[in-house]
Amino acid sequence: MVKGFKYEEAVAAFDEAIELKPKFEQAWYGRGLALKSQGKDQAVASFDKATEINPRLYEAWRERGEALYWLKRYSEALGSFDKAIEIKSEDSVLYWWRGLMLQELGRYPEAVEAYSQAIEINPHPFAYNNRVWHALN
Repeated sequence: MVKGFKYEEAVAAFDEAIELKPKFEQAWYGRGLALKSQGKDQAVASFDKATEINPRLYEAWRERGEALYWLKRYSEALGSFDKAIEIKSEDSVLYWWRGLMLQELGRYPEAVEAYSQAIEINPHPFAYNNRVWHALN
C-alpha cells in the first residue's frame, strides 16, 4: 500500500468509468490494481472481467496471478502466469513468478526450470537466488 494514496476514491472513479463504459478493460484493470493494493480479494474478479473483455491483456493476467498468490491460491495463480507467458513470452518476471508458484506447489524441478528461463531472458539476481536455493534442496 502506498501511503497517502486514496484507494477507495480510485475504486469509486473506476466504478464510474465502468458504469459509463462497461467493456472498458483498462478501467477493470485499474480497479483490480487499486483493490489488490488494499489486499482485497475482489481484485481477482476485476482482473477476470478485464481478461474477459480483452483476453490478450497480459498485464491483467500477471496481476491476477499476483493477487491469487497473496490469497495463497497457488494453482490458480500458476494458470494466470502461464496465460500471461502465452501472450508475452519475453517477460522474464512472468517466469520468475511461475517459478515461485511451482515452488509453493512443491514442484521444485519445474521451479528451477522456470527460474532458468527467467535468467535466460534477463539475468536478474532474484532468479539466480531462487534457482540455486531449489537446485541445492
